[in-house]
Amino acid sequence: MFLRATQYYCDNESPVDSLVHMVAIAGWDDFISIAGPPVPGAWLIGDSLSEDLHDGEYLWISYYDTVFLKENSYAVSFVQPAVKDTIK
Repeated sequence: MFLRATQYYCDNESPVDSLVHMVAIAGWDDFISIAGPPVPGAWLIGDSLSEDLHDGEYLWISYYDTVFLKENSYAVSFVQPAVKDTIK
């Protein structure tokens, strides 16, 4: 496993029970390079639990991570866009 303040890559299977919180996919970059995986590319993840992140509570998780977005480890929720772009 590789973990740096703004990057993450797990190259071995991990019990799903160890994933105990939610994150949000905020974006992706097909060209960002992360140590460990065979090729570049990663999801930009918003993580509300980590106090070690230095990029506004976001980190990059490699497309080749063996735990993230695998069977029985995720749920999808779609958010409706706001009708107005101002808050009163």
